[in-house]
Amino acid sequence: MPAGPGPMSFLYFAGAKAIGYTRTAIGIAVGLLYGGIWIIVIDRFATGSSGVREEILYFTLLIPIRFAEWSLVIWIFFERGWHDRVRLRKYAAFGILCSYLLDAVGVGGAMALLGGLRTG
Repeated sequence: MPAGPGPMSFLYFAGAKAIGYTRTAIGIAVGLLYGGIWIIVIDRFATGSSGVREEILYFTLLIPIRFAEWSLVIWIFFERGWHDRVRLRKYAAFGILCSYLLDAVGVGGAMALLGGLRTG
């Protein structure tokens, strides 16, 4: 899990994410659900490797989830009448980019403040 070695690093990570999701609880709810499922799955099937593959897989599998999240957020809060799917996809892609930037802040904070992330 990219939240780091302990509860405090998770709080730093979640804090950075909460700042970015102040307009809606959708991202937090989906993130907690995905993170919880990820922890259960990775704990059962982890191979004891360095964890780099698991981290890449974690963030890669977030792409379609985040696309659905951002599409829903844009539809609910901004443009229920949008029929321009291309425009919606562009805005959702920008939201996904912002989410990954927030991930970088959270992970970077955990690494800087707590001495690195857990691997394996």
